[in-house]
Amino acid sequence: MILLSVALIVGLGLRPAAAADGDVARMTLEGPGTPYGRVELEAKLRGTTVTVRLTQTFGVPFEPHERIGLATAEDLDTLFQRLRSAGAFDLPPARALPGVTASTRYALELRAGDVVHKFTVEAPEQLSDRRYVDAIRILRTWVTGITGELAFRDGRITPDEAGLLSIDSKPAGRVFLDDVLLSPSTPVDAVRVPAGSHVLRVVSLDGRQTKSFDVTVDKGKTTALRVSLE
Repeated sequence: MILLSVALIVGLGLRPAAAADGDVARMTLEGPGTPYGRVELEAKLRGTTVTVRLTQTFGVPFEPHERIGLATAEDLDTLFQRLRSAGAFDLPPARALPGVTASTRYALELRAGDVVHKFTVEAPEQLSDRRYVDAIRILRTWVTGITGELAFRDGRITPDEAGLLSIDSKPAGRVFLDDVLLSPSTPVDAVRVPAGSHVLRVVSLDGRQTKSFDVTVDKGKTTALRVSLE
């Protein structure tokens, strides 16, 4: 029997089988390098529809934060082709380099037809083999391109360390707290943020108007702001 590598198959003008029912591309993030208890990015094919999920899971008393989108089997097939080209289906498990402690552990599961490949990698940005970073970037970019980005929430903040922030603007705008995306659009309703002083920036959705403010959030209290971007 002659085995052809994926590169040789592509070179001969042939392609691996199209995505099939039950195929999945899944990546989870855990560990001290992420402020969440767990982050999961998943694309799963059922019939002709791919359900795409981005989920941030926090510990008690926080609720999971999730965005869901839809894609086609052809879209998932394209994702698998990109991952194959990046070598993701050949990557072995990899541990963090000695001395790296606050690392994020990534677990990838790729099921494409009869091919199933799983691996974990810690602190991939520190490794000399850039295929790990490339595979993670490809999957993350593909998923968030369909679901959109989730606003940042810090799952390490307990209620007694936080206050609530509510923001409305006219017209609607994206909200950044200390240069981190807090919400893709106003209004923002009672989001838990660290107590203390912050720089709040609201940018109109068309990007033409920006307003920045110094804001202080008190523990256990709600700070409410109305911003005019006109």
